[in-house]
Amino acid sequence: MKRLLFIFSIFCLPIAKGNSQETLTLERCLQWGIENNLSLQNRRNEIRKSQYGISENRAKLLPQINGFANFNDNPRPPVSVTDGSSYGVPYNVTHTLQYSANAGVQLQMPLYNQTVYTAVSIAKTMDEISRLSYGKAREDLIMQICKIYYLGQTTTEQISLIKANIARLEELRDITQAFYDNDMALDVDVKRVNINLENLQVQYDNAQAMLIQQLNMLKYILDYPEEKEIALVPANTETISQDSFNGLSEDLYELRMLQSQERLAEQQKKIINHGYIPSLSLSGSWMYSAYTDKGYHWFHSGPSNHWYDALSLGLSLRVPIFDGLDKRYKKRKALLDIENIKLTQEDTRKNLQTQYLNATSDLLNNQRNFKKQRDNYLLAEDVYEVTSDRYREGIASMTEVLQDEMRMSEAQNNYISAHYNYRITRLTLMKLSGQLDSLVKVKKHKSHIVKSGSNRYEQDNWDSSGKSPKTKKSETLANCRQPVGYCRHGLGGHRSHFPLHRIQTHGNQQRRTNRTIYIPRKPTRIGIYQKNLFHRTPRRTQRRYAIGFGRP
Repeated sequence: MKRLLFIFSIFCLPIAKGNSQETLTLERCLQWGIENNLSLQNRRNEIRKSQYGISENRAKLLPQINGFANFNDNPRPPVSVTDGSSYGVPYNVTHTLQYSANAGVQLQMPLYNQTVYTAVSIAKTMDEISRLSYGKAREDLIMQICKIYYLGQTTTEQISLIKANIARLEELRDITQAFYDNDMALDVDVKRVNINLENLQVQYDNAQAMLIQQLNMLKYILDYPEEKEIALVPANTETISQDSFNGLSEDLYELRMLQSQERLAEQQKKIINHGYIPSLSLSGSWMYSAYTDKGYHWFHSGPSNHWYDALSLGLSLRVPIFDGLDKRYKKRKALLDIENIKLTQEDTRKNLQTQYLNATSDLLNNQRNFKKQRDNYLLAEDVYEVTSDRYREGIASMTEVLQDEMRMSEAQNNYISAHYNYRITRLTLMKLSGQLDSLVKVKKHKSHIVKSGSNRYEQDNWDSSGKSPKTKKSETLANCRQPVGYCRHGLGGHRSHFPLHRIQTHGNQQRRTNRTIYIPRKPTRIGIYQKNLFHRTPRRTQRRYAIGFGRP
């Protein structure tokens, strides 16, 4: 019997655990959202598509070899008329045979085509734009998660304050009811307390419903399982952090994307100019042909069904002379596009600078407002306590107690709202100053490698022990790594041998070995990092790759 109870408890334990509520930190929410958000996964697929676009354009520089075979039946074969003086007649009329067949291979290869070279550069720029778009989407996701998390914390704090106020009013109601039973208070005083108590209960129910909606929205953004119950870490509303911001960052994704778009417009203008440059290509063919006048002759030996081979090689030079002024007007349009992008850059920079100045002013104002509202809240609470004590002693009236209680509730809401406004303004300043990634709390290292041709991304958030954050649910991003803006990627494209060091972690011991891995030749400045979509490593043994010079 004991054995059966033990087995039953083992099977029931995971069920009970699955229904338990999980408290999520902000760092955990950011980690989960970056890894699982559906929109962000779509952006990662766009990066892979852009990498394939580079390879697609590079393939145009490779030889194109095609095989062919055909059979022709001409019921009325064409004739050819040639000079017949050698045959003693003015003209020689030759009738072609009715049936013909040929088979072979054809070769076509560009030797020099500047348009194709520029197309490869355009594909690289498009790849960079897609990576910057991913970084911008990742940044927007962080902002969205933080805002909804802060809002949920504010609602939770309001619920706690409302519960405390309900407890105070219930105590006051009991005292008032005791006074009324002893003819020391009026019936209207009891009704007044009950009315205020019911209003607080309605506020509590509304806040609870609002919190449920906010948590549901958070789970949707994170792509968190709907059946799991979550809770948020209570906010520290006692103090605010004193941050220093060094002005508008020049490395914002909005500015970098416009720079890439300007470079793309310049390359598109170049490809128009390259339309005036001659192109050279190599062509060749090797084929076998046969001709006959009767279908059944294919099955007899003789000249009528003999296969004759032919080999040809040649160079093709294309020199553009006049295109009807088509390129001229396309070039003018491209120049206007470049000018518009420059104007957009200037406007965006001024807009971001204005946002930074306004946010700085709002932050200082919110700091002052928070301190004042906190003092008002503490003062209103003290006044209410004094008035309540006086009411218990029979000195103060019920009207005074309820008025002070209403002032205290208003001061509480103003205090909580001031704290929320400060956090939102601080979040905006962190984004504009390029400090938003500090919320993720990961360490930076020098390289981020994506293995080519394996459909696997190297995880960018390793902790100091070499473990992936997924290996332990209680771990957050506080101990994880984050790559910096210079990365090396290899999702298809040009490869070169590059010496790397592999670090394999077993507990607290590390072993360094040399290994050669295919990675791109040139580093690309980007600000985005991809998760490991398809690779899962054991808990105790993790692998990390870093560039061979310098320690990872």
